Formats: sequence, C-alpha cells, structure tokens
Amino acid sequence: EAHTAETARLALLATTVSDHQQALTDRQKTLTACEQSCEALIGQLRTTIEAREALHSAREEEQTALAKQAAQLEASETAAQELARAELKATDARAALAARHRVDLAAQLAHSCHGGDPCPVCSRPLPTSFVAPVLPEDVQTLTDAVSDAEATEQAVRRTASTEEGLAVTTERVLKTAQEQLTASLAIWEAQLAVVLPERLAADTVKLDDTTIERLRTPQ
Repeated sequence: EAHTAETARLALLATTVSDHQQALTDRQKTLTACEQSCEALIGQLRTTIEAREALHSAREEEQTALAKQAAQLEASETAAQELARAELKATDARAALAARHRVDLAAQLAHSCHGGDPCPVCSRPLPTSFVAPVLPEDVQTLTDAVSDAEATEQAVRRTASTEEGLAVTTERVLKTAQEQLTASLAIWEAQLAVVLPERLAADTVKLDDTTIERLRTPQ
C-alpha cells in the first residue's frame, strides 16, 4: 500500500509539474505575442507620425512655392512693363532723329557747297553769295539719345528674358510641390483609416521614450 501511495503521489506530482510547464509555455507564448503586437503597434505609430510630418512638410513646401511663384510673376510682369517702356522710348528716339534728318536734309546736302556750285536739290547754280548753312548741333544729341535708348532697351530685354525664365522655373517647382502634397495627403488619409488604441490619435500621437516604454510594458 505504501508503494502504491508513493506511486500515486509521484504521478500527481508529475502531472502538476507538467501543468506548470504548460502554463509557463502558454505564458511565454502570450508574452511573445504581446511583444510582437507591441512592436507592430510601435511600427505603425512610426509610420503614422512619418506620414503626418511628411504632410506638414509638403504643405509648407507648397506654400513656399506659391509665395515664390507669386513674387516671380510680379517681377516678370514688372520687367515686361519696363521693357515696353524702354521699347517705346527707343522708338520715340529713333523717330525724333529721323524727323530731324528729314528737316535738315537740304542743309546737310548743301553743307559742303559753295556759290556757283549746282544746287544738290534742284541742280541750278547756287548764287555767288551762297553760304552753306551750319548743321544743327542737336543732331548729335539726338543720335546719342538713340544709342542710349537702344542700349537700355537691350539691357531691359535681357532682364525681362531672365525673369520670364525664372517664372517658368518657379511654376515647375510649384507643380512638383503640389504633386508631392497630393501624394502625401493620400498616404495620410490611408493612415487615418488605421484603428489605433484608445487615447492615441493619429494627428497628435508622439513616439517618445516614455510612450514606447509604456507600450512595451505588459498590462
């Protein structure tokens, strides 16, 4: 009987040990699953935060690109207006010089003539008392004005061309920023569809050391 009782006790003890081992194994599996779940959640939170920050950055870049494009369009328009004024000034200077040349053509033709020479206009002999008229001094002034106006026109034209090219560049940059914003917004909206644990909001969650430690601590 003593042997039978001892055998029964040992069998019971073995069963108890086996039950404890199974409980430990189950507990370890639960802890492992919990750790994997926590790490998955931490990874999801990182993805959500990255998407949120990318969206904020994309919005800032779009606003910056919008401001730069607006400023550049204004600069380009100003340069175009200055070019129009420079072109008009050069045209007026050329017209003034041409008008003066027409008025003084006869005087210029007769400038080197003397009495008795054939008239450069009608070919009749000039009277012996003929004295060649003095050329107007303002012709050189008008000529210089044309040169200055044309030089200014060319310089302003180069500036206008540069500003127009910059406007095209800023427009391209803005388009790229808008495309990036659209892509970032789509990613963010996808993150909003992910269900997060209570008290964790996608638009405010932070993944600092305290939060990570709390998430990794078994509840």
